Amino acid sequence: SYAQDKGILSGNVQSNFSIFVKDTAIGADETASPQYGKQISSAEAWLFLNYDYQDFHIGARYDLFNNSNLLNPSGAYTGQGFGFLQIKKNIGDLELTAGSFYDQFGSGLIFRAYENRLIGIVYAMQGIRAKYNLGNNTTFKAFTGKQKGFQDNRFGTSPQIVKGFNAEHNIFTESGIALNLGVSGVNRTLDENTMSTLVTEVNALPLEERFIPTYNVYAANGYFNLNWSDFALFGEF
Repeated sequence: SYAQDKGILSGNVQSNFSIFVKDTAIGADETASPQYGKQISSAEAWLFLNYDYQDFHIGARYDLFNNSNLLNPSGAYTGQGFGFLQIKKNIGDLELTAGSFYDQFGSGLIFRAYENRLIGIVYAMQGIRAKYNLGNNTTFKAFTGKQKGFQDNRFGTSPQIVKGFNAEHNIFTESGIALNLGVSGVNRTLDENTMSTLVTEVNALPLEERFIPTYNVYAANGYFNLNWSDFALFGEF
């Protein structure tokens, strides 16, 4: 729906409903999944709503799982709540995002936050992201937050803090060549509980296999994407 003074409201809804029929000849019984012989059926639903008003954007997705086997094919997960909640504001060439967001640096080798709901994957970031258009076909992005993706709690986040930045520059020539150049960096910091668990596991190893765990891990990349006519070449290091 659209109103000149009230903004734009858009959205979509998706739902799945499954029935489980026992077939011991192929191993489809209670030993494979509790849905066979117990729950019998399962359902998933997603309601996504977006509201845009001037330079503001609000996006929310409500997720529902009833005895779902999407997260674990041999289990039954039940839960509901907001799986995605985002507020975004444009201030000139600066875009600020708070809450949930998806993004990718290069091909996604060092950072990729994405979803594929039909196979139960939701790796949204929960945090803050800033994107700035420097002009001259150059953009810079930076973020910090926690990532979703728990198998036993669809609405929880990993306790580790992830931070990253990405810079891209695009070059266009009169001959039709388009070249995209990018560089990124990502850092992940362990929380105290995870570090304590890791130390306990390391101390249980044989002496020659032990190592000193660190709180931080770093990754960096550089990449390019070249397009000309029907030819494309991508490289990343």
